[in-house]
Amino acid sequence: MSFRPIILFLFIVSASSVAAQRSVEASLDSTQLLIGSQAQLTLSVRAEEGAKIVFPKFGPHSTLVDGIEVVKTLKVDTVSAMGGTMALRCRYVLTSFDSAQYHFTAPPVVVGSDTLRASDTLLLHVVSVPVDTLHLDQFYGAKDVAGETYAFDWKLIVWAVLALFLFIVALWMARRWKQEKRRVVQTVVTLPPTEDQVALEAIARLRGAILSTSEIAIVYDELVEVLRQYIASRFNVETSLKTSPLLLREVSDKCQPHVLSLLQTALAASDYVRFANQQDVGRRDEPFAAAASFVDETKAPPRLSDTEVREEQEPLGKYRRRKLLWLLSTIVVALSVLWLCVNVVTNLFVLF
Repeated sequence: MSFRPIILFLFIVSASSVAAQRSVEASLDSTQLLIGSQAQLTLSVRAEEGAKIVFPKFGPHSTLVDGIEVVKTLKVDTVSAMGGTMALRCRYVLTSFDSAQYHFTAPPVVVGSDTLRASDTLLLHVVSVPVDTLHLDQFYGAKDVAGETYAFDWKLIVWAVLALFLFIVALWMARRWKQEKRRVVQTVVTLPPTEDQVALEAIARLRGAILSTSEIAIVYDELVEVLRQYIASRFNVETSLKTSPLLLREVSDKCQPHVLSLLQTALAASDYVRFANQQDVGRRDEPFAAAASFVDETKAPPRLSDTEVREEQEPLGKYRRRKLLWLLSTIVVALSVLWLCVNVVTNLFVLF
């Protein structure tokens, strides 16, 4: 049994199916054309996906048929690609300067190894411009180029006003940047206790401790030290390593006699206990009372407030950051003014 007829039959069927998938269609967007005007010829090709399709190419001033010129060829567009087939489209711009009726067929398209042509015959009727044959002497010639009409745009006024406003702002910001200096920062500081407050608090503490301790001499040593520190800070004299008579001599010309006697009482009672180690229990409070009275009589005038406002310059880094921010803001506003001015001037040139 020979398989040659079967193979030949399958080849014919497959070739027929491939040929059935390939088709070319041609169409014109207008069948009537005013002489010198343009029309478009569209070639649509459908073929199996992956097939090589070559559309006809025309050079400048090429002729499609006698009397019809190809002005230019537009790019090829892919219309669809689905179901194993693809559809491509290429458009040609045509014109004619001879009035007549043209019957022609579209140029062939190469698809793979086949050359296909649309089966439809195309019709293009080129109509000439009507001429007044009765008044041939009335020739008016070519007209001048018509100027374009521009409507005034109110946004130019808005831009101009905004540019003027931003220009003023930019000048103010530039002046502010130039005059920017380090700021003076005010801080509220709580003042330390005065020397009389420190002394009175220490005397009151020792006054309570004398009643609950057996180390009386130590308490009186602390009392004399408190008085020595108070006198040194209040009267600005040197009191370290000085005996009681020397302390009395240092303040003798700075205090009233009754005030000086209070200090003498406190120091004498303290010395008696410190050096003789004896003290009348009933008179233990006397030197503390005398010391407190001495401090109260010689204390400085009271302060108006326990707080003080101090002024100091802000940190240098903070000042530099603030000045840089002013500079950058000025540059941004200035660039905005420049952009607005360029737009306004450009639109005015176009308008006039």
